[in-house]
Amino acid sequence: MSVRRNAGRESGASLILVLVALTVFGLLVPILGQFGSANGVSGYIVKGLRFDRYAADNGVQGAIAMAQTDRTMGRAYVPCPQITSNMNVGSTAFRRDVTVSCKGFAGSGDPLGDSSTPAYAVLGVDPGQHSIDVDSTGRLKTSGAWWANGSSGQTSADIHRVTIDARTDLFGAQGGCPEAAGAKIFAAPKRCDSGQKVDENISTLLTTLDRMSADTPDETADACASITAGGGVVELRPGIHWDVDWLNHLTDGSCRRDVVIRLMPGFHYFDFDFYDKARRGAGRSQWQIGNSGSFRVTVVGGAFSGGTDAANAYSRAGHANSETVPGTCDLGGQGVELVLGSQSNITVASPARMELCPRETGTGAQHVAIIGADDGSTGRSPVVAAAEPTTATADGGGDSFTWPNSPPEPVAPLVKQECRAGTSCGDARGNFTEGVLSGRRGDATITMQVKNQFAQDARLDSLQLDISHREVENADGQNENNGRDRIRRMWFEVTGLGQPVQCDDVPQSGDWTKRTVNCDLRGFDRPLPDPGVTKTIGVVMHIQTNHGERGSVTVDLDHVALNGTQTPVKPRAQACGCDALFVDNNGSGNAASAYVWGTIVLPNADVHEDFGGSTTFRLARGVVARHFTLENLANDPNFIPVSLPNGGKYTKRTVEFEAKVGRPGKTKLRARVEFPDPVGSTAPPGSPLRAPSIKVWDTHP
Repeated sequence: MSVRRNAGRESGASLILVLVALTVFGLLVPILGQFGSANGVSGYIVKGLRFDRYAADNGVQGAIAMAQTDRTMGRAYVPCPQITSNMNVGSTAFRRDVTVSCKGFAGSGDPLGDSSTPAYAVLGVDPGQHSIDVDSTGRLKTSGAWWANGSSGQTSADIHRVTIDARTDLFGAQGGCPEAAGAKIFAAPKRCDSGQKVDENISTLLTTLDRMSADTPDETADACASITAGGGVVELRPGIHWDVDWLNHLTDGSCRRDVVIRLMPGFHYFDFDFYDKARRGAGRSQWQIGNSGSFRVTVVGGAFSGGTDAANAYSRAGHANSETVPGTCDLGGQGVELVLGSQSNITVASPARMELCPRETGTGAQHVAIIGADDGSTGRSPVVAAAEPTTATADGGGDSFTWPNSPPEPVAPLVKQECRAGTSCGDARGNFTEGVLSGRRGDATITMQVKNQFAQDARLDSLQLDISHREVENADGQNENNGRDRIRRMWFEVTGLGQPVQCDDVPQSGDWTKRTVNCDLRGFDRPLPDPGVTKTIGVVMHIQTNHGERGSVTVDLDHVALNGTQTPVKPRAQACGCDALFVDNNGSGNAASAYVWGTIVLPNADVHEDFGGSTTFRLARGVVARHFTLENLANDPNFIPVSLPNGGKYTKRTVEFEAKVGRPGKTKLRARVEFPDPVGSTAPPGSPLRAPSIKVWDTHP
């Protein structure tokens, strides 16, 4: 039997289920709605943070690009510019204010030298005051760092009246560098506080010199004839230049024509008081190039590219300061290195022009044009030119004596005599030479030769003769005082050294006598000759008699030895305490110019430039000097008197950037970036920039 269900009860249960479902959904919908609202706000916030990061990233990237081209950003002690930008990221709804600041680290972007380039365009090393002195109106621009050593608390760089544009370079001093009388120094950085600077790459440059020879013409040659013979061009070979009188005669206008002095490639060592001690003192050891009136003087050092005549060379040597290649010498060829020893110094004055291309000893070597000598001297070394009678002594028993007849009346010829046993012969070695003087004029000379054992180009410090002699009056005339007055005077002379040397008088002796005779070297001012060329040195005995019929005298001469001391030629430390290089354009016509394309290294002397308002000057590879002085600058903002190639080199810059977004701003990004600066403070036109290296990239929420 089937049971019939109640339909009304079933419909009521369905209604209850619907009501329950509606209740549950009614409770869930608000809750789910809240979740939806939260997720929308969160998405908005996340998007804003992302745009902050984009803005910070873009700001730092822009600052990096700016620092890549501005080589002063991030240098130690140089304030970085603060960059503020308003950036739209996606749309104006997400505009961001971004501020980027930066700072460098100690040692970041410091001047950097290497094996071929100095660290500083100008380095004054005087430990006292004013190792750099600029006292002039006008302007100058740097191309490389300047630094003045000195005494702490004192003025090391004395700057008056001038405007110095060093915006791309360091300008500093150990002590102060006050800007007096309206002077202005714009530098990046300017540091006038503390610390000495040393450039290790050039502090010990001069170690050895090539083999030098003092074979330059001396003052016995005719300087004017040399100019004429060369058609106005005189070539000076590398070697020792010692005769300042001869050099000055070439360049002082006294030959009354224009002249070009070509310093041929190699070492040129100047020491004007080594051989002639009387020249000691800066004023007596100065090569004066110029002050030659209307006659133009051009000095060119290195491989010549200035034409074949004096006028052409003079014109090319006076080119513009802005030019970067020489006019008369070839940087790609062999150059010169001028080495200044002792008191020697050089002045270039109007209307002279000088251009020097440097000597280079190999790949990566410093390109030095002028340098002060180190102390490479040695003490005196003895030379005895009579070690063996057959080679170094004029022996009376040999053939080394000659006695030419003396007019107007002949004398008896020399004869060889034997020193018999039991006879006192002094130093006679078996034989001696004997001659008889007679007649009314019985004067005579005896000449002999000894071996040259001196060193080539050495300085002769002392000279002596050791002799054995006898003079016997013969009883064949009316001689007074036992015949001892027939000989009036005897003396010796040494020849073959380039300049005759007279020795002391020798008193007459009736018995064999050994004697040392000193020779007078006052006025002897030249290098000793090459023994390979001048193999022997002459010794001459002069005999002067009292004239008249006084009978005859027998002269006996045996052992003659030449002894001396010498000082080999080597660089002597520069010690002039003067302007070792003085470019003086303050004279008549203001027509002087000087272009030195190599480094000048004169740590024990001064460099002085008086521009006379002209800009035809350039020291193109830096200066190291005890004291560096500039005067009478032109009013030219682009005048660069001293430079380094491409403005010199600086160490890598390590720069930290910080980007803040918004106002007052919250840090969103910190980055540390390294910038290599291989081409110096100013990149040459068209040169590629080196890519920076990112060391740290730290984002912040």
